[in-house]
Amino acid sequence: MRYEGIVVVTAIEGQDLRWETDLVVLPDSRLLTHEADILAARRLQANEYVRVGYVSESVLTDEGTLDSATDPWVSYSSYFGAFDGQGILRATCRLISNAAPKRLPTLGLPTFDVALRAQFEGYSPGALAEIAALARHPRVGPEFPRALFRSLWLFAVERGVAAYVLSVDVLVLRTLRAMSHELFRVVGPQAPAPVRPVFPVWVDVAEIRQEIFTRGLGIRQIVLPVDTTEGAVLPASRG
Repeated sequence: MRYEGIVVVTAIEGQDLRWETDLVVLPDSRLLTHEADILAARRLQANEYVRVGYVSESVLTDEGTLDSATDPWVSYSSYFGAFDGQGILRATCRLISNAAPKRLPTLGLPTFDVALRAQFEGYSPGALAEIAALARHPRVGPEFPRALFRSLWLFAVERGVAAYVLSVDVLVLRTLRAMSHELFRVVGPQAPAPVRPVFPVWVDVAEIRQEIFTRGLGIRQIVLPVDTTEGAVLPASRG
């Protein structure tokens, strides 16, 4: 697990108990480069799509992934994964670069702002990407997609991606805006989709700030006074 925002606190003899800083935990998350990890990501995506009703089991391959007719973007995608403490992939998403030979799916939505679409279609290859195939195991918390988005931000900074676009329903949009309301801009009315309508959204990478990924995920840590008998600091407890 990766620990973000830890501050080491030393208690002084005679101090009262007090609340200290937030201890925020984000799972390990990274660009996937091993075939086994990419396959696990594609299987998780397919399982979740079937579970929520986006697709039926009939479109799954023998490997448990979506068939090429349902998902023609695999060869143009970079997959990301967030892992639990046992190294099991629990959440995933992918990027589809505008270097692909077809228009990005979100830009093809009929409700996407016309002027903004024209602006994005003028971006050089690699400067724009679509965030797609968001999926997480139903029993894991919001820290897993948060970790994914942190990886996407670092990837964008490293690779020169200026903007992201994505299509999300109202439930996913609510989750994203818990990180930052202003960052995830809706750029058109809802468009029809298999389960729920989706909003076209875009993100300006230059406006992303590190602190949004752990906003609201704090685990409070209480610091106890020094144990003068043993000459040691009592262990902190989490609440």
